[in-house]
Amino acid sequence: MAAVLVEVLPNLKICNFFIAFPGDVGDIASVHIKSKECNVRLQYGQTISIKTSKGIELDPEIIIKPTQDGNTLIVRTKLSEKSSVLSLVRANLCDALNCLTAMEPLSESMVDSTVLAQCQQCRKDLCSGIIFRRVLPLPSLDWDAASEGWFCHLHGDHGNKLKPKSLLPGSDECYYTELYFSVHKHILKYFNVEKNSDTLFCLNCKAPLGDVNLHDNVKLWSHSIVWTKDGQILHNKKVNDILVDLFQNINKDNFGVNCRLVLESFSETKKYLYMITINTNMQLLGPKIDEDLDENFCNRTCDGDADIVNISLKKMYAVKLLYMLKDKEDAQTGEWVDDVHVSIIPCSQAFFDNALSLLEMSSSALSPETRTVDNMTVGYLFK
Repeated sequence: MAAVLVEVLPNLKICNFFIAFPGDVGDIASVHIKSKECNVRLQYGQTISIKTSKGIELDPEIIIKPTQDGNTLIVRTKLSEKSSVLSLVRANLCDALNCLTAMEPLSESMVDSTVLAQCQQCRKDLCSGIIFRRVLPLPSLDWDAASEGWFCHLHGDHGNKLKPKSLLPGSDECYYTELYFSVHKHILKYFNVEKNSDTLFCLNCKAPLGDVNLHDNVKLWSHSIVWTKDGQILHNKKVNDILVDLFQNINKDNFGVNCRLVLESFSETKKYLYMITINTNMQLLGPKIDEDLDENFCNRTCDGDADIVNISLKKMYAVKLLYMLKDKEDAQTGEWVDDVHVSIIPCSQAFFDNALSLLEMSSSALSPETRTVDNMTVGYLFK
């Protein structure tokens, strides 16, 4: 299938069309821009008509010369003045609505109620019902390491007297972060799960659900667990959603500085995924479901009238970022580790792998040339 992705840049009044064809299409014959569509004519006579979504209008009078890199075509067009202004307004409204429509905090919805846990992958019930008397968010994902600096003004054993030994939950308590739910080991007697070493797996689909440590503490991964109450979903977030939350939460405290986040995998050989944001609310246009090009489209020949394939685009918002995979620390990554503006977050191997896979797939429409910036790769997290 061909991959189509359009970046809408209202500040610059520009739209960038990225079209990656599935096979050899030869040289592009021509590109024509209308107010609401981009028409690409291939050398064998076929025409691809890419239609923008509602509210996005192009300036048909201006088109920057298209560039072709193998099977990838890049078309830069001018966004109309009116559409540029409306796009900026909509982006601001989108951010505001996201804040207003936030779900009820888990600390309120899960406490003193019978809640049910399900495996997110197969949606099988993991327990018959649990009641938590306390449900609280932890101070941060890396609160334990960060707290080392809270008592630096004290000397000797005075700091150890004030510092809590841990923030571990009791038998009827649940603490949580964006990445995991921390519960007491006692809770496992209510769960139907498979335990292999210190890792918990779903009995049905064998998906990893969490880990057990030496302090009677169980971490259930947020991207693996669905919490419900009376048939209503309280929590059901996938890896992409969690990453977006992480960047948005970090961005609130960054005072305009680009977010920099490092995922550190829990594995025998640690790996690091370095990410830095370019745009935390980028407007994109992408194909609607089931409207991708057929794999054999580019190999067809035609007689008479040219074939026309219509592709309708939908509007979406995303975090645009640069990422880099490292299997060890070096001079470049060391600068990030020492920077107080960089958040280093330990995560499960499954979360790490899924995050990397999402980023790799998100930029499939980009050419190799536009996919790499300063030794880092362009990626998107769709909201």
